[in-house]
Parts: sequence; structure tokens; C-alpha cells
Amino acid sequence: MIETTVPGDISEDAARRLLVRVLASISLSPKRIADLGTAMPCAVYLLDIQRGELLYDNHRVAELLGLDTAATEERQERDGFTARLHPDDAVEMFAELATWDGADDSAVVESRFRLLHRDGLYRPFLARTVLESRDDEGRAQRVLGCAMQYEASPDTPRERSAEASARVEPRPDLRKTVLLVDERPDILRVTARVLLDAGYLVLTATSGFEALAHDDDALTSVSALVCEVELPDIPGTELAARLEERGSDAPALYLSSRTPDERFAEAARGTRYTFLRKPFAPAELVRRVELATRG
Repeated sequence: MIETTVPGDISEDAARRLLVRVLASISLSPKRIADLGTAMPCAVYLLDIQRGELLYDNHRVAELLGLDTAATEERQERDGFTARLHPDDAVEMFAELATWDGADDSAVVESRFRLLHRDGLYRPFLARTVLESRDDEGRAQRVLGCAMQYEASPDTPRERSAEASARVEPRPDLRKTVLLVDERPDILRVTARVLLDAGYLVLTATSGFEALAHDDDALTSVSALVCEVELPDIPGTELAARLEERGSDAPALYLSSRTPDERFAEAARGTRYTFLRKPFAPAELVRRVELATRG
């Protein structure tokens, strides 16, 4: 029997014991996640890691952070989960998503992260996640998990920050400019942070037309375009073509959770581009951008 209420401040070990029981319960009946989630004292979620889309959330995190759940639903459409993640932890979780493809189907991943409370302070959370399904190509597609706030030791934030910042080596001498376009503001923030930490200057936009709104001097200084294959307004290949018309000779690095189709291949033919499948590790993104800007 799982208690439906827990103390406001519990130890990390107590949180772990609770999550082990909750995850065992919801893993047995993932199709009933909505029914089971409402009865659980901790956060329960189902995430499409290829699209970065939260498919289910029982809003327990919002309650623990002192937020209005209805307002949280609206914010998720605009900002996503990472809007409240500590910046260092956001980069680390970004890296964690890329490890699921090679994970065993029975693997349980435990992670720690900090979320911003309504009072302006970050609260520590512990999460346990399992693979829920793979796509037709055998790639990890959806993960099922649960998370709980716990009482952290005073040195936890410092240790976490050091771990996350060590994932990508800073390159302050690089100073090349990347134009980064993603329709998701939360993903845009995390990806920009990865590139900034690696030493790049970053111009950002949430659509093709917003990217083109940058002045000519800014666009001609761009060393690489990093964008989705399909943007909300125009295809990524069309954005690359319009940048070329504006005087930019930057190669493109296209991102997508799906394998490019013939239409994309035809549109990109004759141009300088590479493709990176989502989700990907931050270090792999930096490596690909570095290769693209060498030419």
C-alpha cells in the first residue's frame, strides 16, 4: 500500500524508497497511468524523448513548487518543464536523454535535479525513470517515471553544478557565431546554453522568419546554422537558402527526431549540411558544430 501523502521534507533515502514502490506500480499498468498517477503522492510523468513532449503529468510537481496547476498547464505549452530547471541541471538532463537509445530495456535511471519554487529558491528532486517504448527502428521513444522533492545536504547544489559544467569543455578562444533556431523556447534555452558554454556566440530565434529578422551584419557573421528540419513557418532548408541570399555562406546542421525524407534530401542537395538525430548528447552537438565551422 502506497501512502497518498508524505511529509513536506523527507530524506533522499526515504524519497528513493517511495519512488521505487511507485515506479513498480505504474510500470505494471502503463496504460492506466492517468488513473494511477492521480493517486500517487509524487510526480508521475510520461515523456516522448524524441520530440521532447510531455505526454502525461499528474501536476504533483506544480503542487510541490507552490504553483497553480491550471496555470502550469498553460505554461507548459509555452515554456516546458525546463523553464523551472536549474540551468546546470537542464544541460545534464539534456545529456541524459541521449543515453536511452543504448540503455537496456529493463534499466532504471536515477537522477537528481533542482526546480524553481514560487518563493524564488531551487528545491532538490529525485527521479527514477524507465523505458516505456521504442519506435519501429528500435530507438528509445517514451520513458515513464516519477519524481519527489527531498531534503538535500548543503553541498548538493555545488556538487551538481560541477558535474554539469564538466560535460562540455569551454573554448573561450572560439568566438564563432551560431544561429540557433527552435520553436520550443525551453529547448532553445538549453541548447543555447550548451553552445555558449562551449565558447560560441549564439543568435537565437523560435521561427525561420524571426531568424531572418536579424540584421544583415549579424547574419553574415554566422559560422553555422543549427535548426530543425521543419520549422513552424518554413522548412529549415528554405531558411538556409534565404540566409545565402542575405550574404551568409554558413553550413547548416539540421536536427530532427526522424530520418530525413526524400523531400528534404532534394531540397538540401548541393548545399553544405549535416544531420543530427534527436535526442543527442550536448558534447555531440558541440562536436558537430565545430566540424561544420571548420570548413
